[in-house]
Amino acid sequence: NPDTSYGQNSGVVNLYGKSNVVLRDFKIDGASATYTDVTNDAIFVDWRTVGGANIHIKRITVRDIAGTGVHALASSGQASTDLWIEDCDLQDMANHGILSQDYISNVWIRRNRIKNWGLVVSDRVGITASRSGSNVIISDNIVICSGSAVGTSVHGISIDNTTSATCQGNIINNTVGFGIEVGMVTNGSITGNTVSGCTRASIALSGVHSTALRCINVSVTGNVVNDGDSAGIYAFITSGTG
Repeated sequence: NPDTSYGQNSGVVNLYGKSNVVLRDFKIDGASATYTDVTNDAIFVDWRTVGGANIHIKRITVRDIAGTGVHALASSGQASTDLWIEDCDLQDMANHGILSQDYISNVWIRRNRIKNWGLVVSDRVGITASRSGSNVIISDNIVICSGSAVGTSVHGISIDNTTSATCQGNIINNTVGFGIEVGMVTNGSITGNTVSGCTRASIALSGVHSTALRCINVSVTGNVVNDGDSAGIYAFITSGTG
């Protein structure tokens, strides 16, 4: 059963090593002025010590949270799979919007609205998936950054060190950073997205010099970019080894 420890200075719904759970159709008000710890996530799926599978998070409303809206982590020894985050409405988060990474595969992040994240912790991202995982679909989300976001890398969507990733049909507005960041992805499709008003490149593809970490077989097609302060599409290799 989830830990629903609302009313304490902690996360609200915490799933530790759980499988086959559905969370749907409720609202979380984080009252961040009172519950201020930036690790106070609205929903935390913690597969780092005990792996799991098959978590569905649907039609959840999150407001005013000191941590991350929806947070999921696994680990190299506890690779986990099958995470759905769909039709949620997340707004006003001090940390990330949606973060799924570290050995989580088969991830669907679809039809969510994420507005105003990174309001306290610098350089956080609206949607991140799924470092050291595979088979990620991020589609049909609306991602709107606040002008009050902290940092210079408050990207809209970040797909990082992932195999087989699709980023399709998303609307991303006004990020203080890249609109869509694609880093070290193998077999990716970035298509049909609309990206507007970014302070850095609307779509960025990256790798790391002197390593095997780079984008391989990534297509960027049919996207619309408007009113950005920098490049529409930018591909680059960072210096050094990391």
